Parts: sequence; C-alpha cells; structure tokens
Amino acid sequence: MSTLNVKIFVAGLGKRNSDTIVACKEAFSANVDSNAYQIEIVDIFKKTSLTESKKILATPTIICENAFGEKRIIGELKDPEKAKQAIEFLTADLLNQEKDGKNKRASKTK
Repeated sequence: MSTLNVKIFVAGLGKRNSDTIVACKEAFSANVDSNAYQIEIVDIFKKTSLTESKKILATPTIICENAFGEKRIIGELKDPEKAKQAIEFLTADLLNQEKDGKNKRASKTK
C-alpha cells in the first residue's frame, strides 16, 4: 500500500488553525490506518515556494495525494463531524483506486 501524503496548509499557527489541525489529525487517526498516511503541516508564510507550486489560494487547505491522484478541500474543519466527512471524501477514492489497481494486477498474474 502506498502512503497517502497529507498536507495541511495554514496561515500561521494561531488558535483557529491549531484547532483545525487537531481535528484533522484526530479524524485521520480514527478513520484511516495509521500506516496508510503521513501528515505535514505547511505554514504558507514559511514555505512560500511549496504554497505557490501547489497553487494554494485560501487556507486552511488540505491536500491528500498518492500515486493514483490528488484531492483537496478548503475550509475550517474544527467540528469533528465535518473533519470526519472531509477525511472520508479525501481518502475514499484514493484508497479504492489503489485497491482496484492491486486487484487488477493480481488478476493479470493468475
């Protein structure tokens, strides 16, 4: 299984952004296998080149990517239920595409 690379882009690490980061981390740990993802917090003021290359227009922005694609969501996710729904949206097809790819490779080798 390839790892989902999650980047949470925030504008500084104030209380609002810290709450969003905590809610996202909790939602990932509750809904996705801990070996299936890694999270990086990106302060747009400190990593401007990454912010520009990923075309971040608003914060917070969460990008979830793996070898099969990328999905992103923009907005506060302090509410645990909204964070859970966002994580499900971000990871569902990326994880399913990976499973489908493995199943297709396995059926070709039979």
